[in-house]
Amino acid sequence: MITSLFKNNAISYLIILVVASAIWLWNYIGLSGTENFSMLFGGEKLTVNKQNLIIFSFFFTLIPAWFINYRLKQQLFSYEPTNIFLFFYVIIMGLGIKSQGYIVYLVLSLLLVIFVSYLISFRDKESNVNPIFNSAFIVGALMFHNLFFALLLLVLIQNLNTFKRITIKELFVVITGFTLPYLLILAFSELTDNYIFLTSVFELNFQSPAFNYAEWIFVFILITLGFMGYKVVIQKRTGIDVTIIRLTKNLFSFYLGSILLAVVSLFLELFEFTYFILAIPLSVFLSDYFANSKFKWKEPLFILVVLAFSYHLF
Repeated sequence: MITSLFKNNAISYLIILVVASAIWLWNYIGLSGTENFSMLFGGEKLTVNKQNLIIFSFFFTLIPAWFINYRLKQQLFSYEPTNIFLFFYVIIMGLGIKSQGYIVYLVLSLLLVIFVSYLISFRDKESNVNPIFNSAFIVGALMFHNLFFALLLLVLIQNLNTFKRITIKELFVVITGFTLPYLLILAFSELTDNYIFLTSVFELNFQSPAFNYAEWIFVFILITLGFMGYKVVIQKRTGIDVTIIRLTKNLFSFYLGSILLAVVSLFLELFEFTYFILAIPLSVFLSDYFANSKFKWKEPLFILVVLAFSYHLF
């Protein structure tokens, strides 16, 4: 069985490393040494060599991927450790390498890794307010790129409320963490008399989405498999404690929030934004499906999914 190769062992890590190296190397050799990526930051134009960015992004992707995979195996997949999540996360992130917004989306993905790590920590009822404050701060920071990231604030509150009743103190911590990035930028703007950062939050540059029907169908199928993965885990009660079920439901709310964020951002972002936003929750529920489903054609389906990814990656 092919999916069994991704159990928690050295072979699975080697396979994932080889796959990741192939994806990033393919994109690296397709570039010339003179190609650059440019972006505006605080009114200043920044230029980065694309080949250097590819090398940097390889480690910038794999290290956070390993970290969130480790956290998920501790908290979510503890009943049957698997590295299928890491496999799917790496190849989904690889889909956006050629995006014009790659460097920005790469930073967003790192912030989302940290955000999800804090969401997972909410299962510890004795945890202090630091994860609450930090996760709210990240949502506030993400909104500097896209106002619709405010949806994650609802996900944060819902996740927190699952394991314990939210107190007035915790709500105050959420509001403080959420607003602090704006207070810091306001102070910076006053000191430097540069309000570009502050006003950029409220700038909505609408654009017509690119309709590549093959990509849209592909993403729709992946999202559907994600829903099926959630259903499989919820129905599989044996060997799974109540806390893991609650945590799975919390991540499903993050999944729904991410889908909604991707949909409402269709006229604001490049299509690749969808891959970076959905990478974590989609990988969770794809791994849930292929690790736990009793569907007799699961293995051929896994091969078809990998081939479809290969088509879009190479």
